Amino acid sequence: MYLRNRSKSVVGIGTNDVRKSAGTPEYTRWVAMLYRCYSDYTQEDQPTYKGCSVVEPWHLLSNFSSWMNDQDYAGKSLDKDLLGCTFVYSPENCCFISQRLNNLIGPRGLIIPMTAKRASDFEACLENETDKRVIEAVKRRYLGGIP
Repeated sequence: MYLRNRSKSVVGIGTNDVRKSAGTPEYTRWVAMLYRCYSDYTQEDQPTYKGCSVVEPWHLLSNFSSWMNDQDYAGKSLDKDLLGCTFVYSPENCCFISQRLNNLIGPRGLIIPMTAKRASDFEACLENETDKRVIEAVKRRYLGGIP
């Protein structure tokens, strides 16, 4: 990757400082993340992203790309809800998880489908070992149920 002389702004926040990045997995996920946090249109359409932000180093595509290339991201979704603060995209809060597991997560953390009697009821649906480790960690932090 090569730095551009003229960087292009994304949603008035992000700087694309990587040459020939359009269409790459890194660029696609970076733009989507910025739009979720800073686009009025996206936030109107998906209000759960209101109040979300991206750490300043990730405003540069090169920094986000560097982090992403150290992750197991192929075929997975960027998630900020499992590891920590659910409002800030950062290296500490983000990971890549399968789309199936991502569908179980809401704006406040893990959601177990109402038809499941216990967390293990949906483990058979998980696609890989990473998802299973995440669910096991969540089960250990279980604080109670909804009456």
